[in-house]
Amino acid sequence: MFALRGIAVSLTFFVLLYCLLSALVAVAWRSLNLLHAREQSLASLLFALRVLPLAASVVTTFAFVVPSFQLLEPRSINSDEGIGAMPLALGVCALLLIACGCFRVITAQTRTSRVVARWLEGARLLNVGAGAQTVTFCSRREAPPLTLVGVRRPRVLVSEATVALLSHQELHIALKHELAHMRSRDNLKKLVFRFCPFPGMARLESAWSQTAELTWPQPWSSSPAWFQSMPLRSAPWAS
Repeated sequence: MFALRGIAVSLTFFVLLYCLLSALVAVAWRSLNLLHAREQSLASLLFALRVLPLAASVVTTFAFVVPSFQLLEPRSINSDEGIGAMPLALGVCALLLIACGCFRVITAQTRTSRVVARWLEGARLLNVGAGAQTVTFCSRREAPPLTLVGVRRPRVLVSEATVALLSHQELHIALKHELAHMRSRDNLKKLVFRFCPFPGMARLESAWSQTAELTWPQPWSSSPAWFQSMPLRSAPWAS
């Protein structure tokens, strides 16, 4: 019973702090004076703000709440004493929140695997000297012009139409843009966003995504008009 009370108290503190910090970030992030920061610094600040509630809640719970409960809660308390309705309910809410985050991550990964497998049908390795280990281009028409997929083994996918219409230099610049996203682990950051859901965070995530796009060199100025007008990322889990 002592262990169950400790788990319930820890989960209660975690979910309360997470919700409080998430609400504060969702409301206050636009009022912060971030516009004068460089684009790369701004993207890092926006990402830090987005994951602050989760990181702060986890660190505080394990660094302070759990040790404090073990030191201060008497172990000789009556074993028949229940946990209490409020800690139990909030503990269940915390578990549901964690389960929801895990479900969102698994769903995104499953959808990505299916879509990428379809895009890779008939694909072959493309070597343009951009420093990529696995760069492929796809022959299927529904594949996006250019996109970065994967977290553990990221790959840059380029459509045949893009390879045919872009010059070697333009394609090289476009691939460098995607490789910059790979080095900054932007796909992993998107999975972190999916693991810590909270209402009202969509605009912050969108602002981070737009800023992250502008952080790296843009190849669109010298590309064909049709290529400039097409979104390179056709799915929220691809970067």
